[in-house]
Amino acid sequence: MDDNGDGALTPDEVDQITYVCNGMDGAEGSASSETMLTHLSTPDASMGCEAGGRVMAQGLDNGDGNGVARNGILETDEVDARTVFCSQLSFDRLTDITPGSNNSYPGFYMEVRVGDALYFDADDGIHGRELWAYGLENGTTWLVADINPGSDWSYPGYFREAVVGDTIYFGATTPTYGFEMWSHNTTSGETLRISDINPGASGSNWGEDMLIVVGDKLYFSAFEPLIFTELYVYDTSTGTLHLVMDIMPGSSGNPGWYMHFLHGDVLYFSAKDPPHGFQLWAHDTVADITWKVTTINEPHGHAFPGNNMHAVIGDVVYFDALTLEHGVELWAHGLTNATTWLVGDVFNGTGSSNPGRNMSHVVGTTLYFDATIGPAPSELWAYDTANGSLWQVTEIFDPASMASTEVGIGEHLSVQIGHTLYFNANDGHSGVELWAHDLLHGHTWLVADIRQGNSSFPGRTLSTVVGNTIYFSANDGSNGHEVWAHSAESRNTWMIYDVNPGAYGSDPGAHFELLVGDTLYFSAKTDDAGSEVWGMTMEHLVFYG
Repeated sequence: MDDNGDGALTPDEVDQITYVCNGMDGAEGSASSETMLTHLSTPDASMGCEAGGRVMAQGLDNGDGNGVARNGILETDEVDARTVFCSQLSFDRLTDITPGSNNSYPGFYMEVRVGDALYFDADDGIHGRELWAYGLENGTTWLVADINPGSDWSYPGYFREAVVGDTIYFGATTPTYGFEMWSHNTTSGETLRISDINPGASGSNWGEDMLIVVGDKLYFSAFEPLIFTELYVYDTSTGTLHLVMDIMPGSSGNPGWYMHFLHGDVLYFSAKDPPHGFQLWAHDTVADITWKVTTINEPHGHAFPGNNMHAVIGDVVYFDALTLEHGVELWAHGLTNATTWLVGDVFNGTGSSNPGRNMSHVVGTTLYFDATIGPAPSELWAYDTANGSLWQVTEIFDPASMASTEVGIGEHLSVQIGHTLYFNANDGHSGVELWAHDLLHGHTWLVADIRQGNSSFPGRTLSTVVGNTIYFSANDGSNGHEVWAHSAESRNTWMIYDVNPGAYGSDPGAHFELLVGDTLYFSAKTDDAGSEVWGMTMEHLVFYG
């Protein structure tokens, strides 16, 4: 079984080795009754391999039973052995933090894995919303820290969280310090307040606009009354904290509000200064220097770079930006040669195509993104960075349908399996459903009309890929939003589990979604237990016959 879904059989994935030998030598084009044939097929539905599988049948081309000898086809009576590789699923509620039907809403603000435990925020109805953990090995659940004692909430992870080594850094609030940076060492079990950037009850809103890890350092936004919201750095190895730069003296620079990413040793982020408004900035984390990278939309002010999307391909970052002449369109900046240019004016004139508002996806040297022209929902576009070509990939929405929709391509789901891109879209007739586009051959098709005559909203709360299967939430109109699957191999689409039987659904993954190995952890709500942590575990079995 391809356990990690990388398309290659590695030594640790080998379940069985069969040696085929002593066959008769044959001239080119000849056949022999001693030739061993192998046939691969999909397991029958009755075998319960809901997570996928393979049937490998083997036998000699000798014409046994009603077979025809030496025809190069393995027929039923010629089969001497079968090996069935079967992947099955099991669903279990793993926590009941708030007993009874009350909701703990796990992972509303944060969920991370460190070692053999999941850490997340939850409300048990006694301590308020605090930091909790679930042990992956022993299946136990515990309150990690009651940061704001009593029934009041500390909102752990409200803005951001990050992991450095065995320590989680996150924002939390208390009546004395407000929102500041806290840490939890998963080895020692110690939970500490790290910063008091803005002394007093208001706090600094630590990480509200950005948080990024560079080695042992955390770069983040924070507020204090004299310099407002600017860029800070905290060295986790030395415990030192300092201001990187006051980009917007007398007001907030809001670093990273729209975009931020690391390229090599340089941190790139959006920020605003007095004469140019929001532009792209950079900070060299080694040389400790900061500078403005672009001046798009000069002299009119804000360009809002990366408001919808950004993607790095090679040494170029592609992002959306606003200009008075072109509206919001696709731009690029060379990270090596420091040049900036308009890639294309998809919506000609001052109108905005809003590239990447719902999705952006990189395949090799090609950037796929949604964009709109006029009032219709967005369609799929592509830009080949190798040859500079820009084109509209799909035309799914039918204007003649007169359907009213604001849902564009990929708003809730966009994933790639092999050379196929899967996303949700609305053609004006079927509602918002699951679609696919073959990146090699250019074909686009409706994968499944789950809720005929209406929208099933695939992926609205859950979407993840394991191997060749997409697991996602969808509403078929009878069961509410539940867990569905689509096999890219068999092209079958089905509801794999009804977590909360009835019309209301469980809203799987609405707050919590984390894939660890072969287990998908997600939040789900049931009438009897409320919203808690569930697990979908995949078991790989091998049968011989």
